[in-house]
Amino acid sequence: YTLYQKYMISCDESFKTLFHKNSDKLKEIYNAVDNIKIPVLSFSNNRKLRNKNVWLLGKMQEDEIEHIIDFGVKTGISNLAIIGENTEYSRTLIFTAKNILFNKGIGLDIIVFEDNILNDRVKLRDKIKKLSGWKKEHKNKLTLPKPRYDGILFTGSNEFILKLAPLLSYYDLNSERVTYIGNSKFKSSELVNELSLQGTFFSSSKEPKTDKFTNEWRENWGLNPSYFSMLAYDLALFAKKLSLENQFKGIFRKLLKK
Repeated sequence: YTLYQKYMISCDESFKTLFHKNSDKLKEIYNAVDNIKIPVLSFSNNRKLRNKNVWLLGKMQEDEIEHIIDFGVKTGISNLAIIGENTEYSRTLIFTAKNILFNKGIGLDIIVFEDNILNDRVKLRDKIKKLSGWKKEHKNKLTLPKPRYDGILFTGSNEFILKLAPLLSYYDLNSERVTYIGNSKFKSSELVNELSLQGTFFSSSKEPKTDKFTNEWRENWGLNPSYFSMLAYDLALFAKKLSLENQFKGIFRKLLKK
């Protein structure tokens, strides 16, 4: 890598840190800014930070969950298992899904895998066996019993999903017998290439066409732009437009006074 490429990679990592870990600091800023009515443009996708002066430019994972659940209900899922891990990200999506499904008349189980389970292969297998209702004698049967669930919603990280999917498949809850649904995490190459996840349905925010921007970026800097690079570019243009609009309003007020 050139020195500039290393610098850009470093900037991307810094953005990721800000994007994921500094919600409390952003809340303090938002509270102060709200009092003086200054618009704030934020990389965050945390719905809790929304107010009339805050523009959130991150992908809204809750919206994706709402869309995929709506799809699942319309395609006939009637008994859904939501599986996740004990992280803020997973808990947020589980909470969102639970609220959406309230009063929809769908059977619902929420299964959270704690770290001590995820880090112990034997305990993890045992929990998945219990989740699926798997029994050893089923292995020799030509026709398996009806699965306990007809849909599974994944709400965890890529690592979490990759750890569970092969075991779910082995213990009779594979994607051929059960409808797998999730959010835009399933667009990642590591999940797309995982055989046990073939046939998963997922929702994603509408993506703008970025070919022209990507080509120009590659020509100038010699590497592909990250998601955060594209987001920063849009943010700069957005800020520029707001600035020009404010300047125009100022000039217009002066003309009215005359």
